[in-house]
Amino acid sequence: MPMSRTRVSDEWVMGATVGAYAVLTFVLYFWGTAFMHFWCGNSYESVFTKDGRAPGSLALLIPGALVGVMDWGQIKVAQRGALRERAMRAALWMNLVGILGFLIAYSSNYGPDRDNAFFAIVSLVAMAFWPLGLVVSTGNLVWTGVQWSECLMHECSTPDKLA
Repeated sequence: MPMSRTRVSDEWVMGATVGAYAVLTFVLYFWGTAFMHFWCGNSYESVFTKDGRAPGSLALLIPGALVGVMDWGQIKVAQRGALRERAMRAALWMNLVGILGFLIAYSSNYGPDRDNAFFAIVSLVAMAFWPLGLVVSTGNLVWTGVQWSECLMHECSTPDKLA
């Protein structure tokens, strides 16, 4: 008898992604300088207030909301059958792994020295998924839009089922 494999739901992955953006914003807003490395502060203009907060990090809520809307749109389109579930799940997971890479990079407080190279490499590899996930998500939604517009131009009977 094979064991049944539990699967993480798409909505959970979307919620974790948006939640990670909120956590990153919260951490940087209240404790910005505590998580910044000394080698990052070589700018003449400080982004931090005197008490160590980074109020400019509230702008991270904007891409968090945009990624959340893109993830939600992909889930809805995949439920209609117009998008391959495998492409949608790959984009959802890349978005989550990318923002978790930023969380690891900021909260680990590891610099690029030899003793902490493993954590630096893990966070950099995870951060590489962030733009890749955005590109795949955008591509999924654009491809679905192109398919729907072609179906509407040719007067398909069911534009919801474009598999």
